[in-house]
Parts: sequence; C-alpha cells; structure tokens
Amino acid sequence: MSKYRSALLQSDLTLCPVGENTECYRIYEACELGSVPVIEDNVVDTKCNVPANPLLLRQASDNSTAVVSVPLRLLKRYNAPFIFVKDWNELPAIIRHELRLFLPDIVERRRRLVQWYEYFKKEIREHFMNVLDDMV
Repeated sequence: MSKYRSALLQSDLTLCPVGENTECYRIYEACELGSVPVIEDNVVDTKCNVPANPLLLRQASDNSTAVVSVPLRLLKRYNAPFIFVKDWNELPAIIRHELRLFLPDIVERRRRLVQWYEYFKKEIREHFMNVLDDMV
C-alpha cells in the first residue's frame, strides 16, 4: 500500500476509468492525497433494488429492471474540483494543459482539493446523521 500511496502523492492527476461502477474508491484515495481525479463521466447501469424514483428505471436487455444511475451526482452537486471526461481521447489536451501549469498553481490546486474533500466528507457525514435522526 505504501507504494500506491507514494504514487498518488507524486501524481498531480489520477485517472479514474469506469469499471463495474462509474464511481470507485480511487477517486477518494486521490482526493485524500491531493491528486486531482480525472473521471470518465459515463452512465453505468447497475442491477440494484428498485429506487424510490421510478423515472430512474429502464428495461435491461435481459428483461430485468435496471437502475439507470446518475453518475457522480453527489460529487457534481458539491462542485468537486475534478476533471470530467466523456472520452479518453480528451486526455492528450488535458496533459498539454497540465504541462503549462506553474508549480505554485499546482500546489494551490492540491491544497484546494484536499480542503474541498474535507468539506465534502463533513457535509456527507452530517447529511447521513440527519437522515438517521429523522428515522428515529
């Protein structure tokens, strides 16, 4: 784990491609260490329980009901300072932009990312506790 952590600490950007889900732990590990997530912003269908909002349902190819997720909605709602891409062909332009940044700007961006992530965790924790309190 220390090699992985060291790699994140040395990386200004962390690539976060879609896998089984759009959102993955790598996003949050990168935030924790100030490496800006570059996230593939595409919808991934998940076969979960029926959501409260039936507008999120669609018929899957195997005739089961699938939930069409709204990818990364909480991160977007909280204005996550990430780089979102629809296609990895956008990456060369992102790298060219990164190469033109000055070190003080990169350091400041990392500081702001870590600060944002601390705020985000606090807000989500408070929201979760409020939901639990409302259930009691």
